[in-house]
Amino acid sequence: MAVKNDVEVLRQVPMFTAVDGAYLQVLAFSSKRINLKAGQYLARKGKPGSSGFLVLDGRAEALEYGEDEGSAKIIAQIGSGGFVGTLSMVAKLPSSVTVRATSPLRAMQIPHELFIRVCTEFPETGAQILRFLSDNLDVSIADFKRVQRLFEEARPFLQS
Repeated sequence: MAVKNDVEVLRQVPMFTAVDGAYLQVLAFSSKRINLKAGQYLARKGKPGSSGFLVLDGRAEALEYGEDEGSAKIIAQIGSGGFVGTLSMVAKLPSSVTVRATSPLRAMQIPHELFIRVCTEFPETGAQILRFLSDNLDVSIADFKRVQRLFEEARPFLQS
């Protein structure tokens, strides 16, 4: 019954919404479950990563640190159904954000190797996920270009 519940939570992640339930069962069944106490870290910005994490129970916060490590700004709250570490899972890239549990937290850990194995054994699943990631990248690039244009067209604050 736990795998069935985990599949339903996995299906809430936009990247996995269109994936066939049987393939989500493979991911859910083969993934490791981890438990964190409040204050423990799921990911640290810049540190090597090789897994994605689906929060099953509990809460966490995504943090951005200023120049000194003591000043953290909360940039997102993450609860059940939240997914962290997409690029680490897909491409073994370092974490782009620090994520700390704010309560006891249970998560599904999907290692890079498992993700690649599922995408290789079920190519249509891999294609669906990569299409989703590609579409998101296109949107991010378009947003970046729009902001870049605004900066280029902006007037200086002080004119001599």
